Amino acid sequence: MNFELLLLPSLAGLLVLLMIVPLGRIVVDQGIVFVDLAIAAVAGIGALAAQFAGYSDIWVLRAAATAAALLAGLLLAWCHGRFPASRQAAGGAVFALASAAGLLLLDQQPQADVHPFALLIGDLLWTTPQMLWPAAVVTLCVLTGLIAGQLRLAADSVAARLLFFLLLALAVNSAVQIAGVLLVFASLVLPALAVRGAGAAAGITLALLVGIAGFAGGLLGSLYIDLPAAGLIVACLGAAALLCGGLRALIAPSRDAAG
Repeated sequence: MNFELLLLPSLAGLLVLLMIVPLGRIVVDQGIVFVDLAIAAVAGIGALAAQFAGYSDIWVLRAAATAAALLAGLLLAWCHGRFPASRQAAGGAVFALASAAGLLLLDQQPQADVHPFALLIGDLLWTTPQMLWPAAVVTLCVLTGLIAGQLRLAADSVAARLLFFLLLALAVNSAVQIAGVLLVFASLVLPALAVRGAGAAAGITLALLVGIAGFAGGLLGSLYIDLPAAGLIVACLGAAALLCGGLRALIAPSRDAAG
């Protein structure tokens, strides 16, 4: 087996995990798991708008998708502060409306040379070095925000909420262009669910280990048994999350009894 084929996909997967997993814990804790789907759908609208304007260069389309994702982040941050009781519904509504608008726009240009929504499909196995440096920059921004202690959704902090949603928009937009919506959604939710209730540092560390196990298992599996990498990674993420959650459930009662 030629394991060199997995070098770039492994680096890409690590970047996706580093930018998504810390944000995923906040997303799950706040009950806003649809926000990444909403951001991805609006990013697709941005790429479509650029193509309608006559642009076809892939980097222009990516820039338009990023701008649209940031606008979606601003909208979701406002919804989160203005309608806190309906924040999950707001994310779902934005996703549904953006997806419907995308379908209607695509119907008007079925012969387009570059399919804008293909930017959101992603495929780790086709990762190129040129795709890694933008993801590395976004990862650095997310980790810097985390270390600075600003990634919180405190009700009394508009600035912290705005920063979180903008970083989430950047991370989701960058990650889905590499790994696709399904894999990013699984990476956002499954590790976070496995470690829910754990402390900040321990929780993020465990969640990253769950993610690494899932990506490693899926990529190696795709190399050995020639099945789609994304599907195998999601399956391995689920298995790793169940194992982690089960072990935590077994250990926690033991600690309570010991205390």
